[in-house]
Amino acid sequence: MKDSIIDSVLVADDDPLLVLLFAQILKDLGVKEISTACDGKKAVELYKKYRPDLVILDLEMPVKNGYEAAKEIKLFNPDAKIVMLTGNPTHQDIENALHEGVITSLFIKPISIDIIDKILLRKSFKKGTSKRHKEIDTMLDSIIVSRDLISAA
Repeated sequence: MKDSIIDSVLVADDDPLLVLLFAQILKDLGVKEISTACDGKKAVELYKKYRPDLVILDLEMPVKNGYEAAKEIKLFNPDAKIVMLTGNPTHQDIENALHEGVITSLFIKPISIDIIDKILLRKSFKKGTSKRHKEIDTMLDSIIVSRDLISAA
């Protein structure tokens, strides 16, 4: 097991098998506390209860989609770190979420274990100033679809 600089993560996706897989990967990568949800409403409830260091939300979920859940979480805690996953990067809610600043990063599915590991080491989620963190940030900056790229398109 590796040591992660992220102690707690909330994962929400409407695919229960993907949620279980994500939880196992996070555990293997050293995350100590993992909460899971299969819809946006439950994700918001769990966020308010546990206040994890990082939230990973699927965009398309029942009851409340990832964009709506992210907005509600940000109202509760403007400093919440939220990563959005989507298989549909052209979805209007992605553009809205990036434009409004309710998500920290966006990743397109499928997502690799290597990328998950890099998310957990990203210093913007928790303080880290080592050379390794700076190298990872540089790599992530080339991978992540940032607010600037979306708004420029």
